[in-house]
Amino acid sequence: MEKIIEIEKVTKKYGHKNVLQGIDLTIYKGDIYGLLGLNGSGKSTLMKIFLGLIGKDSGQIKVNGKMIENLETPPKVGALIEYPAFYEYLSAVKNLTIFADLYGVSRKRVQQVLEIVGLDTNDEKKVKKYSMGMKQRLSIARAFLNDPDIIILDEPTNGLDPSGVIEIENLITMLAKQEQKTFIITSHIMGQIEKMCNRVGILSNGIIMTEGNVKTLLATDTEQYILEFDRMIDEKKAIDILKSVAEIVKIENCTMTISTKKSSIGKATSLFAANGWIIKDIQKKTRDLENYFMERLNVNEK
Repeated sequence: MEKIIEIEKVTKKYGHKNVLQGIDLTIYKGDIYGLLGLNGSGKSTLMKIFLGLIGKDSGQIKVNGKMIENLETPPKVGALIEYPAFYEYLSAVKNLTIFADLYGVSRKRVQQVLEIVGLDTNDEKKVKKYSMGMKQRLSIARAFLNDPDIIILDEPTNGLDPSGVIEIENLITMLAKQEQKTFIITSHIMGQIEKMCNRVGILSNGIIMTEGNVKTLLATDTEQYILEFDRMIDEKKAIDILKSVAEIVKIENCTMTISTKKSSIGKATSLFAANGWIIKDIQKKTRDLENYFMERLNVNEK
């Protein structure tokens, strides 16, 4: 795989607060990369440093093998950071024409990017009458004006209804495949990132906790089950019954969460039955990116 972005040991401090603490991050050509973190974790700060909007204190950034100087904007990058401003009283074409002239891009590109994101190039409707989904499409079109290799989208589905979210998710996936672009998407919506992104980095308190392929990170040799019994659970007895078959994750009144090797849940339930414990209900706990994210945050807090 070809590396397109390499971020090494990047730090940033505001006063006495360490916002970024030695960030290491690698993104490959064609990735849809999800940068995850709670509010205040440093996601937006890192992206603004990458775009040259604010300076870093130390560390280095390379794009396509070329060192990017402090406060330098990398070439061939498009970005949607926070909510972009448009002239509400103008049409999409007129808005993008203004930006095309500012960027020194051919006006023919305006028609191309509107078609790419699925907006009508002949629509004279003013932007103020656009739905949130249409405005987000227009924002992505603006990020595409300079035909970038890398597109950064900061919370691209903020404020959208469920149908608008699906619309933008499908658009990003389609653009990554058809236009051969690399996307970096910051978000706190785990399900969205799991659906769209092939790789993720988890940022917590200015530190990259984990980085890797989504499927690899979620792969595990164990499964978790939630068991509900007809009685209050005696933890010591439960540990003795399960022995080496399963590990108890949590006990709450009549409910127990256990972790066991795949295909071993049958042995665990048989042991409980043999000891007269009646299981009223059993549910398999799905391991998804949100669960993984919370596990990593808990590790960091410890």
